[in-house]
Amino acid sequence: MMSDVVTGMELVGDNAITSFRQVMGPTVSVEDAKRDAPNSLRARFGTDNMRNGIHGSGSGSEYQHEQNLFFSPGTTKTFKSKRFSTFLDFIKNCL
Repeated sequence: MMSDVVTGMELVGDNAITSFRQVMGPTVSVEDAKRDAPNSLRARFGTDNMRNGIHGSGSGSEYQHEQNLFFSPGTTKTFKSKRFSTFLDFIKNCL
């Protein structure tokens, strides 16, 4: 479901799904995010449960399915570096 421009990002790193889901915040509702994780992306940018500000895969199999929806085959690049942890640190510092 989308209501505006979508920017796809593939984040690669150790525990990438779990780590980024913590930054995104609770998935049940924006109200839960605002109460339980007030500095999360959903708490900061979500307006309601349909426009919750951000989406991220919940599992490796979900990622495999969604990767094919958002990216054409052969268009993603994997960087083996500390960029993912640096990115997460950057996002956390912005919140």
